[in-house]
Amino acid sequence: MKCELHFPMPIWYEETRLNNDVILRLCDKIKSIDPAGRQKSNYGGWQSQDFHEGNYPELAALESTINRFSKDCFYDLGYDSPGKIHNFWINRNNRHNFNNVHIHPGAIISGVYYVSCAENTGNLVFPRPPSEAYILAGASENRMTQLNAWGASYQPKPGMIFLFLGHMNHYVEPNDNFNFERISIAFNLGL
Repeated sequence: MKCELHFPMPIWYEETRLNNDVILRLCDKIKSIDPAGRQKSNYGGWQSQDFHEGNYPELAALESTINRFSKDCFYDLGYDSPGKIHNFWINRNNRHNFNNVHIHPGAIISGVYYVSCAENTGNLVFPRPPSEAYILAGASENRMTQLNAWGASYQPKPGMIFLFLGHMNHYVEPNDNFNFERISIAFNLGL
């Protein structure tokens, strides 16, 4: 019997070798300018206001990396032209802080770059949409496969970058590390 996989939900990721010390100093500087930040998907923690490509020279290497990787992502989705970075923001999460389930409205591709993280600082999780999870709930009774999995979970490392479809539900688990702050830079891309 043939099995065709239709409507896949891609998650692209790569380990980079960017200079996180420079990026971390910038994250500290931005937080010192706006210590209140904003509340969006974050529960506790701190989130910066949006900023844009070219605003900070310290992010030039990250921006170049995102633009390079996103060309492949847009090509995989059938676009002939590369996408454009619409916005960035910083997430900082200490112990017990997390990001609730959310999507990125208006983005074709979204992503996150991990500046600082360690074991038990929270995985990046992509849950299966609830209607599908309900239908497939009994399917994992015998064995888990990509077709019946409840979702996907990734333990990030410093320097890892993830790109995914902007409409995909995702969240970040609570930081359970007593001594380590999780710092990431999220972004959206469109045409």
